[in-house]
Amino acid sequence: MIGAILGTSVKFETLDGEQDLEIKPGTQDGDRILIEKAGVWPHDPPDNYDPQQLRGDHLITVQVDLPKQGELSEH
Repeated sequence: MIGAILGTSVKFETLDGEQDLEIKPGTQDGDRILIEKAGVWPHDPPDNYDPQQLRGDHLITVQVDLPKQGELSEH
């Protein structure tokens, strides 16, 4: 939760391996982050094509886990 409030960097798996993703301050649960040209390739592409040009996007939905009552302690 603190990372979503202040911003953070997280690692996640893509088709190209593990990547770092910057979570901007103020990110809310359910926000979506689009990473262009990091998704899947077409099933039946044309003969002469650039694989990166026809590649889809990777859409990430942010899940913010909020602490339950009593999990946070005040100092």
